[in-house]
Amino acid sequence: MKLILVVDAEPTVSQMLTERLRFAGVELLHVPTAVEGLKTALDYRPELVLAVAGPPGWEGFALAHELRERAPEIPLILLSPSAEPWVAETARTLRARAFQRLPVTEETLLPAVAEALGLSAPETAPRTPSPVASPQPPPVSPPPAPPTSSPPAFFPTAPASAPASTPPTSPAPVPGPSGSLPRFTTPAKVLIVEDDRNIAKALAVRLRAAGLEVVMAGDALSGLDMAVRQQPDLVILDIGLPAGSGLTVAERIQTLVPKLTPIIFLTASRQPGLRERAMQLGPVDYLEKPYDAEKLLEAIARALPPRG
Repeated sequence: MKLILVVDAEPTVSQMLTERLRFAGVELLHVPTAVEGLKTALDYRPELVLAVAGPPGWEGFALAHELRERAPEIPLILLSPSAEPWVAETARTLRARAFQRLPVTEETLLPAVAEALGLSAPETAPRTPSPVASPQPPPVSPPPAPPTSSPPAFFPTAPASAPASTPPTSPAPVPGPSGSLPRFTTPAKVLIVEDDRNIAKALAVRLRAAGLEVVMAGDALSGLDMAVRQQPDLVILDIGLPAGSGLTVAERIQTLVPKLTPIIFLTASRQPGLRERAMQLGPVDYLEKPYDAEKLLEAIARALPPRG
């Protein structure tokens, strides 16, 4: 019996696979969150994980990153409602066996699942209308992305050292309305100082997909130490940190790091006067949690103009 773990807030995909694979010696397990998905994957070691990555938190990418570090032998298929090129690039970087746009259909998803499991591709639903056909009727499916930017249907398994993709010849100047970052052909280094590992991992995956080098720290002391030793090109800094305040860390960075270092503040605090105190330190931006992902990416693009 082969086990497939589906990590998605909605049960639509797992229901479709259960219906089509129930006679193929496959068991489906559905969990709604990335945290549950990671624990389940590490406990049960399924033959395949399907994870959905989408806004606002892109938790599916954080899950995939953790699996690649802690259980790289588990095949992974990533699904996303987004047609942004950076999403497909991130899936490729994480060595996904396949990447597909939501809503998926039997005709596209079943062959990818069968290939990942080493099974013969199951027959798709009859051509005549059937109640167990795709859960989303074709007329309501979003139009496919233009051929120049749509992600490929399948990605071959690549070694960990393989490059994510060939950089474009000229990066976009600023993020578009959907919040994509330009591609950095000359990598800049970003330090993320954030004690919430899920937030830090999801952000790190997105920045690495844009060609940036990312280092992370989980408290004020290690964040300051890393800033002094690594001298990053940008610091994304939580204010409420273990072992100190992000404001103090920012002040010390400005004193101890010889080069001018742009800072973006993140905080969940609504403390009166906090924004005013933070803005006195001259940050690129000050964002409150839960932060708007597009605004954060726009701030990063302002702090790190594309180079190369």
